[in-house]
Amino acid sequence: MKKTVLQRLEEEKGRLTPSQKKVALYILKNPTEVAFLTMEQFALKAKVSVATIMRLAYQLGFSGYSDLQKEMQQSIRQQLEPHMQFAKGISKIRKDDLLSKYAEQHIGNIQKTVSLLSIEELNRAAKMVFEAEKVYLIGYRSSAAIANYLEDRMARIGIDCEHLQGDTGRNQALLSRMNKKSLVLGISFPRYASPTIAMVQVAKSQGCKVIGITDHGQSPLGQLSDISLHCAFDSMVFHNSLISAFFVADLLLLSIAGNYPKEVQENLEKIEKVIKEIKANVL
Repeated sequence: MKKTVLQRLEEEKGRLTPSQKKVALYILKNPTEVAFLTMEQFALKAKVSVATIMRLAYQLGFSGYSDLQKEMQQSIRQQLEPHMQFAKGISKIRKDDLLSKYAEQHIGNIQKTVSLLSIEELNRAAKMVFEAEKVYLIGYRSSAAIANYLEDRMARIGIDCEHLQGDTGRNQALLSRMNKKSLVLGISFPRYASPTIAMVQVAKSQGCKVIGITDHGQSPLGQLSDISLHCAFDSMVFHNSLISAFFVADLLLLSIAGNYPKEVQENLEKIEKVIKEIKANVL
C-alpha cells in the first residue's frame, strides 16, 4: 500500500535539516490547512523560505509543492470518508467508556474552538450581520442544520435572513440580486461541499460581504470570507461533529444581542405578542 505524505514525513524526520524539520512539523500538526495554502502562504506560516519547502518536496519524491499538496488533499479526502472516520474513531473506545470518551472529545473541541476565536472578530461579525440589509445563510449537507438553526434564531431577533438550500431556481434568482448591502454567512467543513463554495463565490463577485463558519482561514470558505469564525470538528463517528459549530452560532447570536440589546428586546417582545395571539404554545 502506498504511503501517505504524513507517513513519509514521519519516516524522513531524522534525515531532515533543521529548517526542513520546521516544515515537516507544521505539515504534521496542520495537514488540512496546508492542503489549501499557497507555497508563499505556507512559507510565511512555517517561517521558512520557499526554497526549503521545495527541497523537502523533492526529498519526499515529489516533482514540486503542487504535486505534494495534491497528494495531501487526496489523503485527507480519504481519511474523511465516513467509513474511514468510523474505523478510526471506533478503535479508540470501549463500550464501557463510550460516554466519558465521547464527552471528552466534545469538550476538547469546544476548548480548541475557544482558543481559535477572537472576541474582536466575533463583535465585527455581529455588527456586519445586524447592519446588513439581508442575510443569506448557505450550508449544505450536515452544515444545513446550523444554517436552519441560525435562520430561525436570527429571524426572532429582527434580522431579515434566508437559508439558501438545495439546487433551485430560487437560489439562482436570489444570488443574481445580491449586492454590497447583502451579507452571506456560509458554513463549511471538510470535505467542503462544492455548492456552498460555488454560491459564496458568486455572492462575493456580486459585492456581498462574507462571514464563514469553518475549520480554518485557509479552507475554501475561509479564503473567501471577510471574517472567518473557526471551530474544531473532530468526531469518533462517521461524520463531523457539529457541537462546536452550534457553539459558535450561539456565540454569534449572543454577540448580536449584547451589542444591540434595545433592538433585540423590542423584536423579541413583538414576536412574543404574535405567539400569544395565535396560541402557538401549550404553556
